[in-house]
Amino acid sequence: MIQRSIIIGATAVSTFSLIALNQQSHVIKENEKLIKEKEELLKKSEDAKNEVNRSLVVEKDNYQSLLKQRDNMGKELQGFHQRQWVFDYLLDTLNIREYFQNLKESGGQGLDLNHGSPLPYNELHRDLIKHGLPCHNNLWYYDGYITSMNWERKIPNWVMQRISLDDFKNKIADRKKSQFNSNTISVPDQFKSQNSDYLGSGWSRGHMIPAGDFVGSQEAMNHTFLLNANIVPQDLQNNTNFWYRMEVFAKSTLTKRYKNVVVVSGPIFLPNLVEKFTEEELKQRQKFSKLSERKYIKHQVIGGNNVHVPTHLYKVILAESHESEQPLLLGAFVVPNENISNEKELQDFEVPLGFIEKSTGLEFFKKLNRQSDILSLCDKDPCKIMTYTELDKHNIPRRISWSRNKFELDKIIKEINDKNYDINDPIIKEAIDKKLTEL
Repeated sequence: MIQRSIIIGATAVSTFSLIALNQQSHVIKENEKLIKEKEELLKKSEDAKNEVNRSLVVEKDNYQSLLKQRDNMGKELQGFHQRQWVFDYLLDTLNIREYFQNLKESGGQGLDLNHGSPLPYNELHRDLIKHGLPCHNNLWYYDGYITSMNWERKIPNWVMQRISLDDFKNKIADRKKSQFNSNTISVPDQFKSQNSDYLGSGWSRGHMIPAGDFVGSQEAMNHTFLLNANIVPQDLQNNTNFWYRMEVFAKSTLTKRYKNVVVVSGPIFLPNLVEKFTEEELKQRQKFSKLSERKYIKHQVIGGNNVHVPTHLYKVILAESHESEQPLLLGAFVVPNENISNEKELQDFEVPLGFIEKSTGLEFFKKLNRQSDILSLCDKDPCKIMTYTELDKHNIPRRISWSRNKFELDKIIKEINDKNYDINDPIIKEAIDKKLTEL
């Protein structure tokens, strides 16, 4: 009995102990779980702490960088103020002040482009600029051309245009509506030439780029009559004969063979007077002097504004093939500002481009590589201008259109018959019929 009680008691104790052990194990597991969770929290806390530390380092670096940028900006701003005169100079040189003044006066609507602009504003300008401008002195941009004006001489330094066959498809402009004028708003009044300077001077008002190349726009044609921008004192016979034939060569001949033709025209002043030393002057020379003559550039000035008369005129022609991979073709020509014999050919006046550059101080198409991008125009093209007889026939329709009465028309018709020209030529006949209808 006692033994049984002992066994029962032992069993009860054992069962109690097992229950207690199980409970203790559960508590331990719960504690382990808590410990693990706290360890994970601690780990996350450490990661967060490390992340905060890393962020703090980055923020400190950014802060130092901002401080450095602020200091640099302060220095740059100080430098900008110190160099403000450079920006003022550029604004004045490029006439940008006038540009924005006009912009302001127009209520933000833009420049009145009837007077051109100091900045390029159309695709033509973009195409003319891409190979480089001859210089950047007193530039002004008009609808159909770019010009550099010489305020001292009251004539342009150069005038640049581009010609293509498309320019002559729609004939809208009427030359009779254009008048020579000095309405170049970028030129101060004291530097302007006037029509009165040419009146009675013996010199014609010679277009550097011809009005007839701008038949597609009355405004563009009007711009070619601006005295300071496109006109020089030119020998009348030169103007109406050889120079005109050069213009026709560019617009009527080359445009049929090439995609685009860029022409730069302008005045040039070349030595035209040489004085030989006298025997006495030769004896009085400095010991090591080898001079035996003096060279001069002698040219006239006309009118109250002393408009300079160039000794010569130049044209530089750049022709672009229809095939883009083909080199550009360049021709440079200098003609005296005087009557030229009818027998002379264009190639009689061909010169190296460097000759014009050296004589004018200009650089033509300087962005092109002259060894790889350019070939000689006259080596690839006949460079043949119309003869004087062809010019005379070519001018007949124009002269008919200018006749003011039946008497003047009859005089031209008589001249046609006297020269044995074909009065039934379709172009001549059309001009006569049109004029008879007008009269």
